[in-house]
Amino acid sequence: IFSSAINNVIKDQSRRLSQEHQITSRMAQAVEMICNGAQMNNWKISALFQELPDKGPGSLEKKIGADLYIAIEIKSSDYTIRKGLYVQAKKAGNKKITSDELEQLRKLTYNGGANGGYIWIYDDVEVLVVPSQEVSDRNTKLFEFNAKNMNEHMRDVLDCFAGNRALCPSGIFRNNGRLDEKELELYLKEFSIQSGLIFSIESRE
Repeated sequence: IFSSAINNVIKDQSRRLSQEHQITSRMAQAVEMICNGAQMNNWKISALFQELPDKGPGSLEKKIGADLYIAIEIKSSDYTIRKGLYVQAKKAGNKKITSDELEQLRKLTYNGGANGGYIWIYDDVEVLVVPSQEVSDRNTKLFEFNAKNMNEHMRDVLDCFAGNRALCPSGIFRNNGRLDEKELELYLKEFSIQSGLIFSIESRE
């Protein structure tokens, strides 16, 4: 569901002159609309998208170097897993991340260590994903890395190979299963990130 929603937006936006953060925002909105309230087998999905106002030149993205924050909760009767990750977006014609952007991603994820920051490359038909820890200051050319598609990336997130528990404040997810819009807004403001998307995937068994 997640990857199909994102790839559909990419196919539509590839014909337009949208900037990376605008495409990211539209993708996150599409994911919220499709995923919120959806059920897959015995799992129920809740989703919430939040966006801070765009302040133009010198805006939030330029300060922090992240286009999107994602938090996810996987909950069953036996366990609860919560984790977060940060995304820096790049269009296919700009497959290079600057040293400043890379440094900002590292600042965001220093508490979480590995698996906290990712670079999403917007191709004409799909999104490709490169973990930020694989990119060095000496080699910031993203096309030289083995990128995963969105299906593979989200499989890694759900299987706990991607995302980091240290990057997800517990207040975003309420005990009653509701997603806290105000807490997400405060988190985005604290770290100067323009958009946020949070999921709760709860077992019905």
